[in-house]
Amino acid sequence: MDCRSSAAWLGTELLLRLVLKLPDRRSEAGRETWVRPPDRWENLFELLQARQFLESSIAGFAATSVTKADILSQRETLELEKRSIQAGEDDYRADRQLHLQIAEATQNSVLVNQIDTLWHLRECSPMWDRLHSRIFDIGYRSQWLDDHAAVLESLRRRDAEGARQAMWQHLENVRLTLLELSDVEDPEFDGFLYSKSVSG
Repeated sequence: MDCRSSAAWLGTELLLRLVLKLPDRRSEAGRETWVRPPDRWENLFELLQARQFLESSIAGFAATSVTKADILSQRETLELEKRSIQAGEDDYRADRQLHLQIAEATQNSVLVNQIDTLWHLRECSPMWDRLHSRIFDIGYRSQWLDDHAAVLESLRRRDAEGARQAMWQHLENVRLTLLELSDVEDPEFDGFLYSKSVSG
C-alpha cells in the first residue's frame, strides 16, 4: 500500500475523527468531503498523538482476545528486534511488525488495517526521516524494546489495563525522544502543539 491508498486512508480518517472527536470536513457546498490521501505527512507529532490514543486502546482490547499463537509470534518478533538493535542495524521492520501483531491479536481486521495505515503515514513523513537520521544512541531503541516487552507481558497475563498503560507509555517515550531530537525552529515542527499527553 502506498501513501495515497484512498480506501485505507478513508477508513483511518473516519476512525481518527471518532476517537479524537475532530469536526467533519465540509465542502463549500456544505457536503461532507474527506481529504485526499497524502503523498507526504509533515505533522509527525499529530500522528504520534493519534497513535497513542488508538494503539493504547487496541493493546487493551488485544489483551482480552490474544491467543497462545499470537504470544509466540510476538515473542519471535521481539527477539528479531533485539538482534537488530544489538547488531546496530538501521532497521525498524520488526518494530512495525510487532505493532501490527498486537493489532492482529484483537482478531479484528479493521483495526489491523488502521495500524498498517498509520505506519505508512509515518513512512511518508519527511520530519520522521530527519529525526530518524539523528537517532545514533542505541539506548533509545533499547528503551523502546523494553517498552515492547512490557506490553507483551501484559498481553500474556491478559491484563487489559496494564497493556493499555504500557502501550501508552511506550508511545510517550517515543514522543519524548523525538521531541528531544527535534529542531524546534523547523517551520514544520508541530511538537509543542501535541506536547502534553494525558493517559486518561
